[in-house]
Parts: sequence; structure tokens; C-alpha cells
Amino acid sequence: MITKDSSDLKKLIKDVALQLKEEMLGSFVLKIEKVESELFEKELENGKLAK
Repeated sequence: MITKDSSDLKKLIKDVALQLKEEMLGSFVLKIEKVESELFEKELENGKLAK
């Protein structure tokens, strides 16, 4: 039986919170990498046009 003072419940909550954090950060990191890639490509294109 799980009670509010149960260490199993605390561990379960910590594990779920950690998993959610990792999933959210992973998605955020992928979005940042995509934006960085697009910015880099635009900088290359601008460099070619400036020559």
C-alpha cells in the first residue's frame, strides 16, 4: 500500500518529473537546433551574395 509518506511514492513522483523534464527539454533543444541551422544557412547565403 502506498501512503503519502511512502518513499516509493516520492521516488515515483521524482521519476515522472525527471522524465517529463527530459522530454520537454529534448523537444526544446531540437527546435533550437533547427533555428540555428536555418540561421547558419541564411548567413552562408548572405555571404555568397555579398561577394
